[in-house]
Amino acid sequence: MIAMGNTCPINLISRHPLNKYYEMELEKLQGHRPMNIELLSSSPEVTFEYGRTLGGLLQAGDVVALSGDLGAGKTCFVQGVAMGAGVSDRSQITSPTFTLIQEYQGQLPIYHFDVYRLNRAEDLYELGFEEYFYGEGITLIEWAERIPLFLPSEYLAISLQIAPNLTRHLRLTAFGGHYGDMLRSFLSEKENMACADL
Repeated sequence: MIAMGNTCPINLISRHPLNKYYEMELEKLQGHRPMNIELLSSSPEVTFEYGRTLGGLLQAGDVVALSGDLGAGKTCFVQGVAMGAGVSDRSQITSPTFTLIQEYQGQLPIYHFDVYRLNRAEDLYELGFEEYFYGEGITLIEWAERIPLFLPSEYLAISLQIAPNLTRHLRLTAFGGHYGDMLRSFLSEKENMACADL
């Protein structure tokens, strides 16, 4: 259960994977299920700050797959991630709905995909997606639920859903040990800040 009221709105949970296919594949490889944390955001500013904290933890080759409702805050979260990863101008960070991909320069190259208008998942080949997904930059994918079979075997999945009272429910799922370590670092950094903001 997500803590609310005057308590810290962060809860460490487990065994709630977003993608059953990859859950099964990772269980075969690793013998355990993905790690999850759940967050509650009360405003776009909080969503942005969650993203910025995560951005400071990302490394070369990391892939973040975002899914969720229209208007749930995926682009706001991506803006935070990009700023946390070293992009200096927030106004540069817009959803590439029509261009499908946009690149920003932070401490590492950041590749921002929006596959909402992708006609067929196979069209990713024309974009040369493997250069990005398996490259030396950070890859952020909005509407990643549309391309599940193209995601790497290890990645960080983030689901954003509209919750009551205009809040947002975020679930971060680590597919792979590297991302599990990242979520532990994220949680330790965010817990104190979230409680202090109340």
